[in-house]
Amino acid sequence: MRYSVGILLFLCLTCMLVACSVSEQASEPSSGEPIVLSARSNHLKISAQSEILEDQEGKLGIEDVTSPPWSWDFLPIEVGAPNIGYSSSVYWVKMNLLNADATRNWLLELAAPILDEVVLYEPVAGGGFKETKVMHIQPMEERPYFHWNYVLPLDLPDEEGAEILLRISTEGPLQIPLHLWEEKAFEQRTRGVTAILGLLTGAALIFVGYLLYRGLYLKQRKYLYLAGLNVSILITLASMSGLTFAYVWRPFPVWNNYSVLFFIGVSSLLLLAYTSHALNFWNTIPWVSTLFRWLVAIQVLFLIYSQIYYDVARYLLPWSFLSVSFSTLAATLYSARKTGKRLHFHTAAQLMLFSGTAGYALIILGYLPYLNMLRFSAIILAIAGLILFMLALQSEEHMENQQTSERILEEKWRQDKMLVSLREAIRQKDELLELTSGEISEPLTLALEDGGVDAMKADEPLIRNLNLSILPQDSVAGRGALNLLVAGAEGLNRQALMEQLDTAPYKVGAASNSSEISIRLAKQQVALLIIESGLSDLDTVELCRWIRVKYSMTELPILLLSANDDLESKKAAFTAGANDYLVTPCEKEEFLLRVSILSRLSGLTTEIVNMNQFLEKNLQEQAEALEISNHTLTTLTDEIKEIEQIRNEMLSVISHELNTPITLIHQYIQAVQENLIEERNPHYLSMIHNKLMLLERLTEDLVDLAKYRSGNITLKFEQLDAAQWLQYLLESLLQDAEKSGRKAALNTQINWEPLQRYDLIADSDRLDQVFSNILLNAVKHTPAGDQAISLSNSMQESSTEAFLIVQVEDAGDGIDPEVLPFIFDRFYKFEKNTAKKGSGLGLAIAKEIVEAHKGRIWAESEPNKGSVFHVALPLVKKV
Repeated sequence: MRYSVGILLFLCLTCMLVACSVSEQASEPSSGEPIVLSARSNHLKISAQSEILEDQEGKLGIEDVTSPPWSWDFLPIEVGAPNIGYSSSVYWVKMNLLNADATRNWLLELAAPILDEVVLYEPVAGGGFKETKVMHIQPMEERPYFHWNYVLPLDLPDEEGAEILLRISTEGPLQIPLHLWEEKAFEQRTRGVTAILGLLTGAALIFVGYLLYRGLYLKQRKYLYLAGLNVSILITLASMSGLTFAYVWRPFPVWNNYSVLFFIGVSSLLLLAYTSHALNFWNTIPWVSTLFRWLVAIQVLFLIYSQIYYDVARYLLPWSFLSVSFSTLAATLYSARKTGKRLHFHTAAQLMLFSGTAGYALIILGYLPYLNMLRFSAIILAIAGLILFMLALQSEEHMENQQTSERILEEKWRQDKMLVSLREAIRQKDELLELTSGEISEPLTLALEDGGVDAMKADEPLIRNLNLSILPQDSVAGRGALNLLVAGAEGLNRQALMEQLDTAPYKVGAASNSSEISIRLAKQQVALLIIESGLSDLDTVELCRWIRVKYSMTELPILLLSANDDLESKKAAFTAGANDYLVTPCEKEEFLLRVSILSRLSGLTTEIVNMNQFLEKNLQEQAEALEISNHTLTTLTDEIKEIEQIRNEMLSVISHELNTPITLIHQYIQAVQENLIEERNPHYLSMIHNKLMLLERLTEDLVDLAKYRSGNITLKFEQLDAAQWLQYLLESLLQDAEKSGRKAALNTQINWEPLQRYDLIADSDRLDQVFSNILLNAVKHTPAGDQAISLSNSMQESSTEAFLIVQVEDAGDGIDPEVLPFIFDRFYKFEKNTAKKGSGLGLAIAKEIVEAHKGRIWAESEPNKGSVFHVALPLVKKV
């Protein structure tokens, strides 16, 4: 959860940075003086230095407002940008500009993109005004300047004052934030804002995509509703900030006016749907769920109404969304109190969303001043609320997973406890059978010899206890209180049956229709179903068939009572699944006797089934345990044999390799002492030196192999250029082969171009050891002469991985097919010629090193034709 909170804080800080970047500092000229456009400033806020006139009827023209008496009615704007809200009046704005720098181009920005129409009037030489009209429904490419706000280029005379007027009309909220920009500074600012908006759009798409993925993966609609709510609210906020559908849906600019109201209505619907599903109102608080359904119907009507009557809908839908947001907040608080759930995230999300949307709506409606700080604070609160909704869902999902884990652990604990109890019951049963077998057989023998039953009566309690000990304890305890169900329409007969059965050790219930029967059978185990008469929705035969679909005759016996004594009625009853058929009226003793026999049938059947299942499970567990034990013993035996064989082979090889140089040294010393050879004979000293070198190599190989097997070896991986490393390797191998007196050559022409794109992550020293061992093996099996050792390479490349394969081929005796799979095992020596000496560790060490590089080594060979050793190493693409 702390990572999610970090994401929330990061996004909030990002939004604040956007707000700060958009609301950058700008100079404000002094009130009552002409606005001077000079080289010292690139951006001026001029709303407070302008004058405003309200035209309530909208009939005034430019000649009217520039002449008395209307020109006298202009009033100065005292504080900030005017925020008038919804108004049917037309407003004129007048400002005096003085262009003190003729080398710079200036733009007039009206940062209220939801206005319907703006007309700019600039004075021209010789009198009159130049008119530039921009409309909200006007396509972007037809505007004087391509921008989401109203941006108008100014044509001002040099070093002279000019009186500029704006005529503003709209059916929506009316705000008049005016800015003057130097053209290059405005373009630079626009590029920065566009880049930040692109980043935030990408983050929003990732956020919505994650919600869609969770909704489809978990098959929960609340995630899908939340994704739709995010999209609709973000589109609404973007449209009200000027980023309308005019950018993506240019053939229909009229839709820009209606899209804001449409998505406000859609947001209301999705907020209701999400809250209802997330808090599960239809199960926890049904009346709230019903209320939300009514609110959804009302919102649908408002949504349709907004596309027909815009003037009314522009007031109706914003207030409607605020009402819905407040309702969901109140419902969340009530649900937390009613159900006792911890809904902190839901409550905080609802509160932030309501605060943010309410604040933005009050700004748009003119109740709060049109300040960037307030606008972006409202947007941040709304976005934070949306993120908290996601955190609420993650918190619920975490709690559900935790509860599921606890239930699984509890169920496992209960099963383990039951298993221990069953094992203890089996143990007690076996002990009891062993102890009482003699006491049971003795009275039976006496009874057979004497023809009496007195001995059996004497031990009757013991026999009864023995039988009961075999059964599970819950079955024994439940014999005294069997559940019976009497099915039939309301009447005196059913009441009389229940009164008769109440005197016996039974718990009797009644049902008059199939629904009641289903409920009772689901809640408790019924030992006997007594059908007294037909139900309100089924007759007696249909009821028997319906019961037999789910229950067998032993699981739920049926006693059918009927006044019909004919054969057809009895045949129909038994065919439908009845266990017994009793003609009424009948004797009470007969009825109770049949009830007693049939009610015991279900209990005995259950006990037999439970015991069989228990015994089968016990035998199966014992068989599985025995099989596992046998398999484990077999595996251990094989491993011990393999370890013993390897140890014997290792001791044999080490003994032989140690004995050879020691014997040679001993013979040399003995011959020197007997003056048979000179003390410093070069020939014998060279032989002794070679044997000691072989002994040293054997010791190093044993140490290296032990480190590889234990995992204590340390590889110094480094990033190597694949082409350079291969060139170095092939040159080294060619030189080493020639020094050994063998001819070596490259078998194929190397294609260096693909290798230029890859690097090799490897320990170069250890790889040299690998190919040194392989080359030494090839030299041993290749006689000196015309036969050569061939070197080649190839490359396997796919979309996901690439491998460099190096081949070393000799022209020796080859390897037999039955020997080939074992050549990489420790101490395995397959030389036919005993003159070829070796420790049998070189290829085993090579295999360990290659596999530590996540590579692969293998060999191919044909007898009398030589062998080919392949080493495949993984490559990585260069960055």
